[in-house]
Amino acid sequence: MLLIDGITGFSNDKVISTAVNKYEFKKICFQISNILKFKIEDFDFKLDGKSFYFAKIKFSSDTIFILINAYYPIIAFASQINLFNNWD
Repeated sequence: MLLIDGITGFSNDKVISTAVNKYEFKKICFQISNILKFKIEDFDFKLDGKSFYFAKIKFSSDTIFILINAYYPIIAFASQINLFNNWD
């Protein structure tokens, strides 16, 4: 898959601003949670060291993460997220 210019938050010209509205993402997650009956445990809107927002949800006994790229509207799902916070 060829990634478009700017999807990481950087382009050839400059740093670009986020294109995805984090409040809209949060609103949509809550709407879906009401329909599908899952619990939202947390949201992460910090972009330090990453280019996506995520919601942590509990569905039955499973934990699932809904991720959305902050610069281009691509959604992904994951069973875990390992961020590189510790460079020791």
